[in-house]
Amino acid sequence: MSVEDTEIFIGEGDSFKISWDYVPRDADNLNEIEWVSDNKNVVTVSNNGRIYGIKQGNATIRLCCDRISKTIKVHVFPHIKDIKVDVDEIVLLPQMNVSINIESVPSSCIEGRLLCAIMDARIANFANGCITAFAFGETTLVIQDKTERMRKEIPVRVVTQKEWDKIH
Repeated sequence: MSVEDTEIFIGEGDSFKISWDYVPRDADNLNEIEWVSDNKNVVTVSNNGRIYGIKQGNATIRLCCDRISKTIKVHVFPHIKDIKVDVDEIVLLPQMNVSINIESVPSSCIEGRLLCAIMDARIANFANGCITAFAFGETTLVIQDKTERMRKEIPVRVVTQKEWDKIH
């Protein structure tokens, strides 16, 4: 027997079909194949190798037949519920830069790290958690998860010294 993946990451409520194979093709003991989860509170597995993520945690799935077995580590993570940003709007002077604190909620989720981009890079840029202003104008900082299920948009304005003085 062989399995394609020895480690799988899935989200709570998601399922995944484990790819596996066997040799010889004319094996007469296929009805003895057994799929077992060592932590059914976290992951369950059907008798055809489909796993279901129940709740956050880790489990090991074992595919066995006679004296042969294969193990697959499964890690279940929650899905993103929100994006937390420490500002509602960003106002800068040209050449000014500011750090922005951005977090996914929960901090450890199946979607992984957040993607951030500025809509108009002529006005400002976002890199390594900082926005740097270049030219007067307005743009938007877009923050989203890789699946685009969760998205936040933060207005960015680069203003003149006179406008800056009025605000501050």
